Amino acid sequence: MDIQTFFTQSEGRWFSQRTRYQITNPEADNSKSDITVELLPPNHERVTQLCKQYRVDPAQVWQGVKISWDTSADWSKPKQVGSTVLVVLPEGDHTGKLLRDGAGKGFYQISDDESVTLVVDAEGMYSEERLWFASENLRLRTTLVKNSQGVVQTGFYSEIRRLPPKED
Repeated sequence: MDIQTFFTQSEGRWFSQRTRYQITNPEADNSKSDITVELLPPNHERVTQLCKQYRVDPAQVWQGVKISWDTSADWSKPKQVGSTVLVVLPEGDHTGKLLRDGAGKGFYQISDDESVTLVVDAEGMYSEERLWFASENLRLRTTLVKNSQGVVQTGFYSEIRRLPPKED
């Protein structure tokens, strides 16, 4: 698998269930949300803005990826809606750089098991996400967030693709 295949396979709408642990709080936080993954062309305004901000040649960009979330699927939690953009800069078959809207620069790596690890290390916060497909329509994700004192948060997500209704 390469990064293009991974994000093309990720494109679409997903129902996400999350369990997150804050290290300072012994109770788990569970929530649900709708996630949308959308591919953006290299000349998209948000992609070119990120390239300009980080002084990256837009010709190096494979694609932008917009990830949107809406937690209104979880009736017991306050609604949160937002989005971020990733700019993907391949440097080989299995590695490359990332630019993340509002979070900084990082890198990605694809392992032999076809999982993708996204790392962003900016302003004293280190964020690592590992994503993989259990099947075509089931994606799994783990997260780890650290600061100067060590690990502050971990999480596990299961994401099920929302398929369009079948026509009779």
